[in-house]
Amino acid sequence: MRTTKLVSSGKFPTLSAAVPVYDLLMDKIEHAQSLQATSPELKAALTAGMEKLKLYYARSDDSSMYAVATSKPISF
Repeated sequence: MRTTKLVSSGKFPTLSAAVPVYDLLMDKIEHAQSLQATSPELKAALTAGMEKLKLYYARSDDSSMYAVATSKPISF
């Protein structure tokens, strides 16, 4: 829920936060999928979630602001 609020907030730019959040969520999904205790039903839901995240991740790559949003600030 915290990640949803972070990425969806209208009070500040979130593109720079979205990519790291997508990376974190995809890592967590991959970990949960690798556990033997994860049921087939949950693995199917995790796979669907991963596909949705990949779609949004790809859209962020296509954004003209992606390079700006993910670059490091210049120190003077």
